[in-house]
Amino acid sequence: MEAFKSLLDRNEIRRLEKAAREKNKKHLVEWAIQFEQSIHKMLDKEHEQETQISMDIVMIAVAYTLYFSEETVIKDKKDISEFMADLFVTIDLYRTGEYKPQEYEDILKSVGVIIDSYNYSKPYKDKIAKLDTLIKQYEDLIQQKSRSNLNNNQE
Repeated sequence: MEAFKSLLDRNEIRRLEKAAREKNKKHLVEWAIQFEQSIHKMLDKEHEQETQISMDIVMIAVAYTLYFSEETVIKDKKDISEFMADLFVTIDLYRTGEYKPQEYEDILKSVGVIIDSYNYSKPYKDKIAKLDTLIKQYEDLIQQKSRSNLNNNQE
């Protein structure tokens, strides 16, 4: 998201000021359309980078798990390379739209392979909920202390 820091730079502000000085909504609309297009380009670029990073992490995790798994036996390091090549083809079939994730899941279910779902954001959300609870308790204690001090001062 570093790109957003430079989105509204000095030149862009000058363009907006110029469009506003014209006192013609057409110029403001043109500026807004161009600005929106800039945002979309940046978001697309950020999305592409994040997707690449995510996929790299997934591929490393899959290869690591395959190699070091205590339950799945890989007989040869070459097996991992062959598996990874097949995995990339499978992912590419999804990327091109030839298959959809649900189709993969249905095919796996038909042969008896059920993959448990994992909510990656759950641990984070649990910690946030706990933090919110602690903050609420802290605020309640502060209010109680303030009331207690107010009552003591009135006596």
